[in-house]
Amino acid sequence: MFEQVYGHTRIKTMLAGMVKKDQLHHGLCFHGPAGIGKRLLAAEVAKAMLCAHRTGCGTCNHCRKFASGNHPDYALIEPDGNDIKVDQIRHISENLHFRPFEASVRMIVMDGMERIREEAANAFLKSLEEPPEYVYFILVTADLKALIPTIQSRCQKVAFQSLTHPDKAQILRDRFGVEETMADKLAGISFRRLETEPAAWEAFQADIGKGLKYLQHMVKEGQAVDALSELSRDKEAFSRFKDHLAALLRELAWCAKGIAPQPFFAEFQEPLTKLAASKPAAFWYSLFEQVMWLESQRRRNLNQNIFFNGFSVFETT
Repeated sequence: MFEQVYGHTRIKTMLAGMVKKDQLHHGLCFHGPAGIGKRLLAAEVAKAMLCAHRTGCGTCNHCRKFASGNHPDYALIEPDGNDIKVDQIRHISENLHFRPFEASVRMIVMDGMERIREEAANAFLKSLEEPPEYVYFILVTADLKALIPTIQSRCQKVAFQSLTHPDKAQILRDRFGVEETMADKLAGISFRRLETEPAAWEAFQADIGKGLKYLQHMVKEGQAVDALSELSRDKEAFSRFKDHLAALLRELAWCAKGIAPQPFFAEFQEPLTKLAASKPAAFWYSLFEQVMWLESQRRRNLNQNIFFNGFSVFETT
């Protein structure tokens, strides 16, 4: 059960047991970092609850209707524009008393709950407090603290953690066709500091801009080292740049394979996409491997000249 969801083994096992034993809480709240599969798992739980066999078999009439987006007993609520609005909540409340049309239950998944307006949250509270026995809510949020305490207290909270390194590597292999060794390397770059430290985020953006300038010079004019003459005189900036260059090259490799940039790189999507298209994915993968090797030499007191000369072979490729 829940094979489409990567990672989160303990949570999947717990939820599968609840579904099979008909012990699912009428108000679940999935919370944790964005982009790790919470919404997908919520939908899979809903499908399993609607399934004729309570397994999400994929072949029964309920599962087929769910897959086509036409199951009358399933509803997905998400922000309308920037927020979940009170009119959306009122629509739920007004129809809550209707019994299931085809299945034995009604499943309502509410994604982006951190963006529910206060008025809408208060209106939703009554529905959550006393839902009919056949109605199940699954709330999904990237920020549990944004939910009012009264909503939190009426839900069984399920805390999600970031995906593990092996899970990330498996996603790269299975979904994007990245070969095993490269998938393992690409999955190893963490951005957690950027999510929690504003100063680190600002420095990251500045360094990515410099990194793009460097790589653009390398590709267009063969002047990569000259493009960083100013940066190389700033030891602190140089050190940060080395850290972020691998991340930038990873994004270029993904973009070259048609994979959209991560949210961290949203500001640079246009130049990233354009630069990635100027070379084949294998070029960016090779460059990524080079910088990873050079990074491993830090304990040997690697200096700037050795670092940048390591790229000279690529300047005219």
